[in-house]
Amino acid sequence: MSKAFLEMKLEEHKDGNLLLISSETGSLYDDIPYGIIKAAINSLTGALSRRVYKSGIRVNAIAPGVTLTDMTKEYTNTTNGNLSVNSASGRYFLPDEVAEVACFLLSKASQCISGEIIHCNGGKHLKLNRENIE
Repeated sequence: MSKAFLEMKLEEHKDGNLLLISSETGSLYDDIPYGIIKAAINSLTGALSRRVYKSGIRVNAIAPGVTLTDMTKEYTNTTNGNLSVNSASGRYFLPDEVAEVACFLLSKASQCISGEIIHCNGGKHLKLNRENIE
């Protein structure tokens, strides 16, 4: 789908935005198919951006952490409205929060952003240097 979209935009000489959906798993070392595919999406985001940005097409991705959706309801526990149970980042995220990031990346306010994977996971993807922790 990405290839068809980009070919259409390039043929028409029109600006555009391609927003791919990745996952925090794509930035972690993982050997399960889900993680491998998300890592490939992250790589594709940068590669496509380098090819088409000068033509007026931006390519970015969002990488949500655990988000409260139908897909995750089986293993997320939100008893009493507590969104932090069993979450490595300290809480689960709401679909609306991720949607707001998507809207920003598709808006004119982010015209200088391309080739980025924006993580929506409270910083879980950041590397921790244990030597600097007291």
